[in-house]
Amino acid sequence: MQVLDSLIDGPLQLSNAREGDELIGMMVRYLRTGAEPSPRTDAQRMALAMARPVLDKSRARIEGGRAGGSANGARTGRDADAEGRERDAIPYAEVVAALNRAAGTAFRDTSKKTRSLIRARWAEGYRLEDFEAVVEEKAAQWSGDAKMRAYLRPETLFSPKFDGYREEARAAAQRPGKGALDAYAEL
Repeated sequence: MQVLDSLIDGPLQLSNAREGDELIGMMVRYLRTGAEPSPRTDAQRMALAMARPVLDKSRARIEGGRAGGSANGARTGRDADAEGRERDAIPYAEVVAALNRAAGTAFRDTSKKTRSLIRARWAEGYRLEDFEAVVEEKAAQWSGDAKMRAYLRPETLFSPKFDGYREEARAAAQRPGKGALDAYAEL
């Protein structure tokens, strides 16, 4: 967590050092845990009111990072938050393995660019099954076309166009002879 100098400078200007220290503690506690500050004095209330927009924005970024959206959040395995609770990690290896299987490629799951693309889609709420569906659908569509086959790569598949690709995969899965409806197509 980074604390902006501008957030610290204000409390340090208070004539009562104890008030300033308390205020800094409240702000850091809010940023780290989300605990609502409880100012004791009017000076603390005023300083918090002025700093609140910056604190709220920083807090939102911290939460986004915990959800997988932070550029510094490249982690593997299971992670724990500040209170020791485990949370799901982003399955970079599984996503890239699905692409490599479907497209016959050898992309690495450790690439910063690939991880940032996967992390961005993960932060939007997509999960492993969504990535697998997009990879399978696009591989089926593009593998036979030499020009389009070159686009079976993370930069294309996991780009901001991912939502459209996911909808294509969902629609394709509902066509007769595809996906969950295979058993009914033979009737």
